[in-house]
Amino acid sequence: MDAVILAGGLGSRLRGVVSDRPKPMAEINRRPFILYLFDQLIDIGLSRVVVSTGYLGDYFSRELGTKYRGLEICYSEEQVPLGTGGALKLAAKQLMSDNVLVMNGDSYLEVDFVEFLSCHCRWQSEVTMALTTVDDETLFGRVEMDLFGRIIRFEEKCSDRRSSNLVNAGKYFIQKDTIQKMPTTYPLSLERDWFPALVGKKFYDYKTSGKFIDIGTPSSYQ
Repeated sequence: MDAVILAGGLGSRLRGVVSDRPKPMAEINRRPFILYLFDQLIDIGLSRVVVSTGYLGDYFSRELGTKYRGLEICYSEEQVPLGTGGALKLAAKQLMSDNVLVMNGDSYLEVDFVEFLSCHCRWQSEVTMALTTVDDETLFGRVEMDLFGRIIRFEEKCSDRRSSNLVNAGKYFIQKDTIQKMPTTYPLSLERDWFPALVGKKFYDYKTSGKFIDIGTPSSYQ
């Protein structure tokens, strides 16, 4: 199976403390954050990843090269901002597997990827989204689902609070042909455009209680 890491964002909120590199390359214990994501891929037996880049895109290939602990690293670079959805569709041109593990490049999640994938396949889901619980759901995409685990509501960064606190954890299994059928109107956001349009279709959740770390703001990065 191939993986895609979405790493093309501007990182505007983090710019005050990390200004000389793309956000996924911010150092954690003297290691680029993205290496912790690579380690997860290697631990579950994946051997190939496509890093979707945009802002300061050359930084990734210059610092990471094309191999890490046997993991083959490929790059898909936006020439103009395409949004997270547009970037994923562009990266799909390099994908070889029927299902794809997609990860946000600025968040880390402890999750049983084998069980996650098993649920995705058992449900014959087009998109399966990992969910986690946070204290402040207004900073993330809030999700509601029915009794069968199908997502029936998705709202990105809403200001009002509710009781469930279940949010999008930035990890997805997605069928490759579903990615290829995405709209070609850019910029296209997964969170604001595509996910809301999937509600009511083969769009399922996978809940996890593992550690969740987002480095998108100075306080969360610290």
